[in-house]
Amino acid sequence: MNKTVPATLLCLLMLAASLPLIAIAATFNQSPIPVAAEPPDEVTVIFKPGYDYPDLIRTIPRGSTVARPADPEVPEGEKVVFSRWVFLDYDDSYTDWKFSDPVNSDLILHARWLNWPTYNLGVTVDWAPFTDAVITARSRSDSTECYEFTNKDNGQYSVQLPAGVYDLEVHGQRFRTISPANGTTTHASVNFSKITFDANEQDLVEGTLPSSQYRTSLMSATIPPAPEASDPAYVFTRWTTGPEVTSPTYGFNLPPTSSLTLYAQWTEIGEDQYPVLVSGADWEGSPVATHGQAFTGKLLPQTHFALPSDTAQVTVDGTSLTYLTDYTYNSNTGDLEIFGQNVTGPIVITVQMKRMYTVHFDANGGTGTMETVVTPKANYYPLPEPQFSAPDDRPYFGGWRLNNPLTGSLYNVGDEVFALQTEQTFYATWNIGINWVRVHVHLTLNEQIDGGTTRNKIVSAEVSQHQGLPPDAGKVSWSISGNTSPDTFINQQGDLTVGWDEKSRKITIRATSDFDPTVWGEGTAAINNTYKLTVNHGTGSGQYFFYRGLFYIDPDPAPAGQVFDKWVLESGGVSLTADPRVPNRYRAYINRQDVVVTATYANLYRVDFDTAGGLPIPDFQEVRQDGKVTLPATDPEKIGFTFDGWTKEADGTDPWDFDNDTVTSDLTLYAKWTPEALDGFVSLTGSSVFGEALSVDTSAITNNTGTLSYQWLRGGSAIDGVTGPAYTLIETDIGQIISCRVTSDVQTGSLTAVTNAPVTKAAGPAVTGVSKTDCTTLANNDGSLLGVTSAMEYKGPEDTLWLDGTDSALTGLGDGTYQVRVKETATHAAGEISSFVIAPYQPQHLPMTLTDPQTGISVSGNIREDAELVVTEAEPHDPGECAACDAIRKRAENEVDSLLLHWDISLTQAFSGELTISLPVDPTYNGKKVDILHCAQGRLKTYTTVVQNGRATFTVTELSPLAVFAGAEGQGAPATGVHLTYPLLGLLVFGLVGTLALIMYRREQRT
Repeated sequence: MNKTVPATLLCLLMLAASLPLIAIAATFNQSPIPVAAEPPDEVTVIFKPGYDYPDLIRTIPRGSTVARPADPEVPEGEKVVFSRWVFLDYDDSYTDWKFSDPVNSDLILHARWLNWPTYNLGVTVDWAPFTDAVITARSRSDSTECYEFTNKDNGQYSVQLPAGVYDLEVHGQRFRTISPANGTTTHASVNFSKITFDANEQDLVEGTLPSSQYRTSLMSATIPPAPEASDPAYVFTRWTTGPEVTSPTYGFNLPPTSSLTLYAQWTEIGEDQYPVLVSGADWEGSPVATHGQAFTGKLLPQTHFALPSDTAQVTVDGTSLTYLTDYTYNSNTGDLEIFGQNVTGPIVITVQMKRMYTVHFDANGGTGTMETVVTPKANYYPLPEPQFSAPDDRPYFGGWRLNNPLTGSLYNVGDEVFALQTEQTFYATWNIGINWVRVHVHLTLNEQIDGGTTRNKIVSAEVSQHQGLPPDAGKVSWSISGNTSPDTFINQQGDLTVGWDEKSRKITIRATSDFDPTVWGEGTAAINNTYKLTVNHGTGSGQYFFYRGLFYIDPDPAPAGQVFDKWVLESGGVSLTADPRVPNRYRAYINRQDVVVTATYANLYRVDFDTAGGLPIPDFQEVRQDGKVTLPATDPEKIGFTFDGWTKEADGTDPWDFDNDTVTSDLTLYAKWTPEALDGFVSLTGSSVFGEALSVDTSAITNNTGTLSYQWLRGGSAIDGVTGPAYTLIETDIGQIISCRVTSDVQTGSLTAVTNAPVTKAAGPAVTGVSKTDCTTLANNDGSLLGVTSAMEYKGPEDTLWLDGTDSALTGLGDGTYQVRVKETATHAAGEISSFVIAPYQPQHLPMTLTDPQTGISVSGNIREDAELVVTEAEPHDPGECAACDAIRKRAENEVDSLLLHWDISLTQAFSGELTISLPVDPTYNGKKVDILHCAQGRLKTYTTVVQNGRATFTVTELSPLAVFAGAEGQGAPATGVHLTYPLLGLLVFGLVGTLALIMYRREQRT
């Protein structure tokens, strides 16, 4: 048993040795396993839409832009819109991503969603919460798109809706337009006046009573469709503010100020009668028209409106009539007539009256009333005298105050108020005075002056009863102090004779009561005379004006070299005011004195500006004496300098003060200039290499006006004596940064040019005088380099370091490329490399015979002298791949022929002409023919030769696998039944032989 184990192990070892060969044969024709490539330089971009959407991942080359994906759709049921893609920035804030930016690292982009806008609205009616309103928002772009507000109680409503433009509606009635934006919340309010329509005890056809209307303070009510009575004998005529037929017609062209109810008015119509509806005016006339008969009436202005009006528009049974052809209308009186042939159906009359504004007058502590005044919009209205009685403690009227009795604008009687825009109230102002009797009498007197010229004197006074008199005080008698006039005026309160005192220009009126003579009063009034205007050196002299008369004065043209200076008021007590429309024109109101004014003139002086080369040069100015120079609108500019103002001296001293300095003679102002720092840049031209020259380029200096100076620096320190615009680099500069500082003898500061890199050594010289010789033997070891001096170095094909030259020839060199250069020195880098190729020896084709020592096969012919014969066991092509090999394989399987030899014969080098091949064959085949089958690049060639001296010899022109066959019919030994196939078959046979040896060994052991 123990002796069996080694034999068994030997058998298993032989089988194991054959398994790798079997595995190799099995995988002979399989494709190679791919090797993973180096991953490209890429980045990952992750889009996170949010909600339940999956992430979108994209991989792109680093530094490229990522394409913007399609916007994610709004999740179902969410009131949001997609806005943009954002990323988390370095400060932990989200920043919009620009898709034009390159992506240089992994990136996460988040979808930014914005909520729909929220609109909150507080709703009131007459300022009380409107708790049951129906508020909707209707889209302007799609009227079918409508959103209803949610009632939040107590008049508060809210809605969330997409961004857009919407009309807000209350109970279907538009009242406001909004444009909410995504992501916003708005708080607003609105107050309505509610207009309710009442049938006024008339039964109506169902659905014809108008719905209530809600209007803001800026919205007029809409004229609703006419209601229809159930009784066809009654027709609607108008809406009124009360139920009575005499109630005012409601004007639909004015916004309501509070909630109200409108009442329908009805009229009974007979056969061939038609109702008449009037809009925009009250109607004076019948509310019905008779078929075929002329219809007349008058359009009357409603409250706050007046005639004249626009032309009235008339329709009959829905058809518009033509003015003057079908009807007439007087816009000044309101009279209207429709010709009888056109009265064929219901009539609708529409007119637009002139909007009026009401002016109220308030006694403000006084007693009595004044009628209100109605005036058209934008009309002048003169303020009247007060018709009130003054309060006891403030008996003197001090004017009218507008809209506020304490702080309103104050106006006098007769002042004209312009452009009334709203309802206005003027409050009487009362002051404490010393007069118990107020005088108001007008008297015109004539006075002869200036040799016959007549001028008018107006006496103005006012008379009123003393407030302390009882109502039954009776007739008031008046006594007048001073000279009297024959003119007598009758006043409802008594007779009055007025006189005036020329000297004092006043009248004095004394009033006593017949009821109680102890009660009296006395007052005075100034005489409104005309006053003379005297103008020296100007226009308007010799004119006369009443008190408060407005006059204008213009100066005469100024004499040469002078200019108008000012007006001097010699007398008159007026305040002269410049008229902005005309230069040097002044105006004033006469103040009960003759006026004397004089125009004065001042000398003109010339002021020039010297900019010392700066531009622009301001135009000269002509300034009146003691006047001020106007600062030029534009400062001059000068290259290399900063403008520093204007001075009185050319050397820049004594600055001119434009606010305070005055001109007393001709003068010149000088521009002061401060040198700027050098601006622009300088650069170096040339190479930063030893021995090269560097130059400073100053062409980019933009403001130098002086001479430039230069200082060269090495490593930031000045180089002594090097102060020119150019510098040649020396050995000390190698490895240093070189710069040049440029200064100006005018401008301040400096500019420095610096080399881009430290100074380097100069390039070494080229190799000269070196030559080579090629190899002349097959050993390739007799090449040489000549002329490599000790100043040079060289490197062979296998060398990694440079070798020094020796001033003698370098011999015994093999073939290959040799590099030679001049060595590096303190000032020069190693020179440029020169390459020398020593060529190998070129073998010759010689007549020769090569023999394989293992097989004895020989090849003879004209063969290159370095060639070697290679004989290997033949490896035919795979079955079906090559017809020649298939033929050889088929003949080998033929039992008639014997395969003697099967070799692959080749030469390692080329040959020329034919080759003679001699193959050793068993001597038993001497004298017999053998066939040689030759696979010549897939083509089958067959040679037949006779074996002599145990060798088969034949001639070929190319080498390839050869098979030698001996025939059966007397052409050689019969087939043995053993045929050579493939190497794998040999291995299997080897294994079987081992197994047979094991069996024989065991049998011997049994015997």
